[in-house]
Amino acid sequence: MVLRYLRNTEIDRAAWNRLMAESPNAVLYAQAWYLDAVADQWDALVQGNYEAVMPLVWNRKWGLKSIYPPLLSQQLGVFSRKTIDKAQFESFIGQIPWYYWKVRLRLNKANDFKPSGWNRSVWKNMVLDLDASYEDLLINYSSNCKRNLKKAKAVQTQTIQQEECFEKALAVFKEGRGHKMEALFFSSLLRVMKKSHMLGIGALWTVRDDTQDLLAAVFIVESNGRLYNLLQALTQKGKEARSSFLLTNAIIEAHAGQKKKFDFEGSMDAGVCRFYQGFGAVDEPYWEINKSILSI
Repeated sequence: MVLRYLRNTEIDRAAWNRLMAESPNAVLYAQAWYLDAVADQWDALVQGNYEAVMPLVWNRKWGLKSIYPPLLSQQLGVFSRKTIDKAQFESFIGQIPWYYWKVRLRLNKANDFKPSGWNRSVWKNMVLDLDASYEDLLINYSSNCKRNLKKAKAVQTQTIQQEECFEKALAVFKEGRGHKMEALFFSSLLRVMKKSHMLGIGALWTVRDDTQDLLAAVFIVESNGRLYNLLQALTQKGKEARSSFLLTNAIIEAHAGQKKKFDFEGSMDAGVCRFYQGFGAVDEPYWEINKSILSI
């Protein structure tokens, strides 16, 4: 198996994009435009004529290079047009250049392998198959979810729409669950929101009340047969009105019956995971492997 390490400027973007369009395990996070938005520096290992690839996001600290999972990128790893076996996966892992003193990789679902000498941990990802009627999907909502959805619908002043108030949605998130997030998270997400919207695959769903106050927002990017839930923002007023239940249900209803999956993007947080499970989502795990070559 011939693998080449290509620096970013050496990567054939057209060939990369064709592979991502044809690979059965391709994900949003491995799209070239997405990597450009969330990573300052990324290169790749490429097999043959882009039959398979492995993006490598890296940085430098204290003069040493390391590979790491970039912000907003749940899963990377090896992507191929064909089924990936252990030998192929380990060939890629084995060709990571020696000068990366530390390597952390979060792997997609087709990379379920534990290479010798590496540590491995399992991460949760809740996913809902939308290939059923809305009525059938609704049956699988938990009793708690149905109860909160009923309360939300009783608040007649809530209006659902799609808009482009990206900065406002990020500000709401920062005031709530995102208050501990670093500035780089918000700048990276804003780039993703603007670029995906420009490409026609990103949409900000919102709930506003009769005074036009923003109660909740969800940003969705559609890629590779999935709706990726990249942002869930909720104000205190929205929490009291159960707006997140109303908005998530509206997105599910709008896409019900389509051969797509709603990828909730996590979560390892028990409360967030329970919220997603309430809509019938099930765990589709992924893995992180890591290895340190040096000790400092």
